Amino acid sequence: MHTVSLPRGVCEKIDRACRRFIWSSSSPQQKLNMVSWKNVCKPKASGGLGFKSLAMMNRALHMKLAWGIISSPNNLWVQVLISKYKVDPYNLPPVLPTRYGSHLSKSLGQVWSEALASRRWSLGDGQSAHFWWDLWITDTVPLIAYATNTIPVGILDCKVADLVDVNGAWCWPRFD
Repeated sequence: MHTVSLPRGVCEKIDRACRRFIWSSSSPQQKLNMVSWKNVCKPKASGGLGFKSLAMMNRALHMKLAWGIISSPNNLWVQVLISKYKVDPYNLPPVLPTRYGSHLSKSLGQVWSEALASRRWSLGDGQSAHFWWDLWITDTVPLIAYATNTIPVGILDCKVADLVDVNGAWCWPRFD
């Protein structure tokens, strides 16, 4: 379920079995449900029972995987996937194929564009944001797309913090 998209019909059958279990009684007659399944699936803090919709849980797990790839490119499992699917972690593709490939790549393809659109930077001290490759200043493309001159090799993989001095001013000589 974490790496494979469950078919909608399977999710519905499992949810139906859960509903039958919750609403069952010793009486052989079918009864009306007093609360909708949608309300039962709400968190307890919102008045529900905290049950999970299987389809929503499956999607959430896929989003978690996609977010792990986006936010933690140095993790071993991410490095394995990046190597296998030949993806540049600093220039992630806007979409992933959903027709061909492994179950994992198809599952990630279903949530990939939404996961990419959800990323935002909280710059903080600048130690984790790549100056040229991350979306820390724009929402659409990395800063490297706006470069008009050749970028010096020495600063190509720099973090934002590497290009700022102790007073918070830009280190302009590093850009030469």
